[in-house]
Amino acid sequence: MENTTTVTQTKAQKILSIVATVLVTVYIVCALIFSISVFTSMKTGHPRVFGHTLLYIETDSMEGKKEDSLFVDDLVVCKEVDTDDLKVGDIIAFDALMVESDENGNPVGEPFTIIKIHRIVEDRGSNFITRGDNSPDENNDGVPDDDAPVKKEDVLGVYTGTRIAKVGAVTRWLSSQTGILCIFVIPMALFFVYALYRFIKAMLEYRMSKAPAGGLSDAQKQAAIEEYLAKQKEYAPPAEDKDENN
Repeated sequence: MENTTTVTQTKAQKILSIVATVLVTVYIVCALIFSISVFTSMKTGHPRVFGHTLLYIETDSMEGKKEDSLFVDDLVVCKEVDTDDLKVGDIIAFDALMVESDENGNPVGEPFTIIKIHRIVEDRGSNFITRGDNSPDENNDGVPDDDAPVKKEDVLGVYTGTRIAKVGAVTRWLSSQTGILCIFVIPMALFFVYALYRFIKAMLEYRMSKAPAGGLSDAQKQAAIEEYLAKQKEYAPPAEDKDENN
């Protein structure tokens, strides 16, 4: 009965060890990809991994009934492409210069750049005209309000068709300070503490395996203490001469 219990415990420990190894491996791979993404975003202004840009949809401008329409909080993948290969109907990501306006339409503050994802509706040679699938026409002139030329050098990539619904919110949280702290910093600290514990435990087990059967006798312990004190005295720095006037 005792042997059966021991074998069961051993199997359970092996299974837990395999599961832990798989989880740690997945975590390290994800952390590596995330680190590369963060590093490239610091240099280029947007995350890029192996020529692919990961973006999430922040507005409803591309919501529609088309098969490749995009929705708020979708995570999409765009890849680098030669702009000469782009055609009408492709969805592209590009840098767009924006200026905030007050209630009267007057510009406020300095211009800034954001990443937009819209569909190409016209190729004018040196630039594209893009449009969101859900673009409004508040002027009722038959022309969507967000039609604007996009310089070809501002194109970041073309939508690959890879879309994961509602993951953008998670991506935003992971990119925040709280997300980085909870998902990466704290787990890495706990992993370091666990690794240190395993190392110390292994060292103690190794020393115990080298100890004589039955442990050290009182005489051996006393001899070890005396040897340690002798070495400490031998390597101790000489005491400084005291001032005779003191």
